[in-house]
Amino acid sequence: MMVKTFLLILDDVWDPIDLDLVGIPAPDVHKGAKLILTTRFSNVCLQMTEVTLKIELLNEEEAWRLFCRSAGEVTTSEEVEPLARAITNECAGLPLAIDVVGASLRGKIMIELWNDALNALRSCLFPEDFQINVNTLVRYWLAEGLLEEHHDIEEVMDRGVAIIETLKDCSLLEHVDHSAVKIHDVIRDVSVWISSSLERECKSRVRSGIGLHKMRKDELLIKSYKRVSFMDNQMRELPDALGECPTTSTLLLQRNKMLEEIPGQFLLAFKSLRILDLSECTSIKSLPALDRLTELRALLLDKCSNLETLPPVGGLAKLQVFVCSETRITTLPQACTLERTDTLLNRIKKLKRLELSISLGHRPVKFPAGSGGHFMKLVSLNDIHLWGERIEWLFASTHSITFTHCKGLSSMFEKLVANSNEVGCLDTLWRLNISNCADWVGVGSNAKFDMLPNLKDIYISTFTNMSCILDLALPLGLKLSRLRRIRFINCSQLKYFISLGTTILTLEKLEYIFLNYCEHVEQVFRLDQNLGLDSVSLPNLKRITLRNCPKLRCISEVNIAFPQLEEVVVEKCPLLKKLPVTLQNVGSIKKIEGERKWPKMLASSTEVEETRNYCSELKYLISLGTTVTSLEKLELVSSCPRLENVSVAEVPCPEEVAVTTQNVGIIKEIRGEQGLWDSLEWENDDIKNNLQPCFRPQ
Repeated sequence: MMVKTFLLILDDVWDPIDLDLVGIPAPDVHKGAKLILTTRFSNVCLQMTEVTLKIELLNEEEAWRLFCRSAGEVTTSEEVEPLARAITNECAGLPLAIDVVGASLRGKIMIELWNDALNALRSCLFPEDFQINVNTLVRYWLAEGLLEEHHDIEEVMDRGVAIIETLKDCSLLEHVDHSAVKIHDVIRDVSVWISSSLERECKSRVRSGIGLHKMRKDELLIKSYKRVSFMDNQMRELPDALGECPTTSTLLLQRNKMLEEIPGQFLLAFKSLRILDLSECTSIKSLPALDRLTELRALLLDKCSNLETLPPVGGLAKLQVFVCSETRITTLPQACTLERTDTLLNRIKKLKRLELSISLGHRPVKFPAGSGGHFMKLVSLNDIHLWGERIEWLFASTHSITFTHCKGLSSMFEKLVANSNEVGCLDTLWRLNISNCADWVGVGSNAKFDMLPNLKDIYISTFTNMSCILDLALPLGLKLSRLRRIRFINCSQLKYFISLGTTILTLEKLEYIFLNYCEHVEQVFRLDQNLGLDSVSLPNLKRITLRNCPKLRCISEVNIAFPQLEEVVVEKCPLLKKLPVTLQNVGSIKKIEGERKWPKMLASSTEVEETRNYCSELKYLISLGTTVTSLEKLELVSSCPRLENVSVAEVPCPEEVAVTTQNVGIIKEIRGEQGLWDSLEWENDDIKNNLQPCFRPQ
């Protein structure tokens, strides 16, 4: 029996649903069909409906009615009603918060419970409107065991950032900038409410950002607190001793800038501690012994600008993240035991991330002799004086190393090369980041072998004295045979990325090139003309991004094949006349992004016409902000079987848009002017009828 009309309501949709796949007629095909869906995700609405309605927060009266319905008749009590209204106001019109809190107080008649509820809602580990550093949040998750451990710390960090992006999409976190997020006040309050109401091991004690001057000894009388936060207060002292807090895994004391001392007996109460954050406690000069915190995974001391020394920490065998950037520390601590004296860095076998820097100008850092051991995954050195230092042990014991605002980098590399026979191949390192190291003058000698044979990822930023990557590669003997990704940002003297043919014949593993704000770069690849090479292939290059390179003329002056190229992005490169799209790679192209000037710039290219019949992988055809003034025909033929999106806005009446029966079934969207659509000619009426629901008038 044919259903003529129906209304389908889908509640709390998390992913787009293919209605055809589940046998439901789409509303834009079946005239009697109506679809209503609710979702937290804007992309679900955009893909499934034409009309999106954002549900606003409840007003005061609506919020009160919902709260009364959730909490019940108890809200009519003269003593309870003022507190109930205050709690409703704290929920800020968010229905979920009102419903959760109201239901939890249903039937409760004790005024003390309502006062506790109101206090809890006014208190999360972070203060209200606090900008949470993304890296810090991921460090916490790693130390708490919420992220699966992986041999590559960068992949763990990337996974954490991906989770944060998902939480932002769900409106559970708010975007601040690329490095920070906020928790919506109400989401925060509900989180605190839930965590403080649990009866077992997950209770939290949150006293952050409320102007406390001291911590009372009875603050932590309840032994089941899992996480404790007294961050962002004005505390000058901590209790000398507390009763044991055997279940506490997180202790946040950061941003207590008046706190001068951490009593040793105070820390002994937290024997199960995994995270200790003292960041931005700017008055602390030293720390007590930490060796008894044997479960500690993360020790965060960044921006403790007066911290001068560290205690022996060799007993922290499970430490994974150690951050002491922007401190006065100039010597890494020794790890003393009864049997032997060893360095911190040899003892902590699980350390995955070391961040070290010096505040108040460049001063030498003493790296203990014999430091090292294959344990660390990521090392970040910031604002450090490297002249005369031998730190090859850092290269030998890490997967990723970052130099930021470091002086003496040339001298350090010079010493590394001079001792290359002794040092040998540093084969664990595969990521090298260098940023804002302004005194780079090059290295005078060259290693006789590849010192970093497994290097996969290079990031160079604000590096003013480099003309190409060979300035770094030649001294270290780099062959770049495993290089997969390279990024240059704000390298003002860069002329080209690399010259192929001298010591590096090809880059077989290279997948991604990114250039941005390299104002003097003229070409991406250069070939050594003395070798007589006519062409080179980069067999695995998939993505090229070129932005803000005003002198860039070409990708290369000679023929370079990119058989696997999938994505080309070009922005503000006005002299670039030709894209790296050829008959050989057009079948793999999935995305091309450009700007307004592209049609005129590329009008003389015959390859655009020649390659149009081979776009087997192309999904999107878009020129950002483009006005096309001379298009006569846009033909989408059977060799574009995956094309999903065509934009023909601002195209003044092309004579024909040809879409054939071979690809019409997967076209999802066509955008353009209504007059254009009405004037189009079709191969047959069935194609137009099938595409009508895909057309979006501009």
